[in-house]
Amino acid sequence: MRRAVLRVFKQRSRPDLALMLAGAARRGVIGLGLLIVATIIFPSISPANLLSTLGIGSIAIGFAFKDILQNWLAGLLILLRQPFRQGDQIINSSVYTDAVTVNTAFPLRRSQYDVGIGYGDDIERACAIIIDAIRNVDGVAGDPPPEAFAWELAGSTVNVRVRWWTDSKRSDVVHVQGRESWP
Repeated sequence: MRRAVLRVFKQRSRPDLALMLAGAARRGVIGLGLLIVATIIFPSISPANLLSTLGIGSIAIGFAFKDILQNWLAGLLILLRQPFRQGDQIINSSVYTDAVTVNTAFPLRRSQYDVGIGYGDDIERACAIIIDAIRNVDGVAGDPPPEAFAWELAGSTVNVRVRWWTDSKRSDVVHVQGRESWP
């Protein structure tokens, strides 16, 4: 059974899904075999009694292994739907139980930072200086270009929102934010 499942899904270029379903099929066949063996060895036990015991037992097992089963089923859904690329880092159970933002779905990721300037300062000049400084930071993408604009009138400052794009890998975003904040 395991070989048949592996063969079918590997032909469809889905080796990860093939391994997962082949393992599940193998466990299912072993479980069915154990039920048949139990009814042969112990004739007083009928298949109906075994199935009803398994029904009640599966509830207890389900509660005991809730997180493991939840992660396994979430992994199966991820393999079936393929919303991610190889190399993406994901937490299985939260994909289908919580709202998740996939930051690696696109090659670039936008970051932003608010900078406060005085009310008497020239906003256009400040934005030009900020954009020039951001362009010179290693790791900031040139296309789309960085941007800066007046965003908010705070109590004692005009807040300028600065936006720039970096490679979507988390490490690149963090390193660029560090270089941008602390030159």
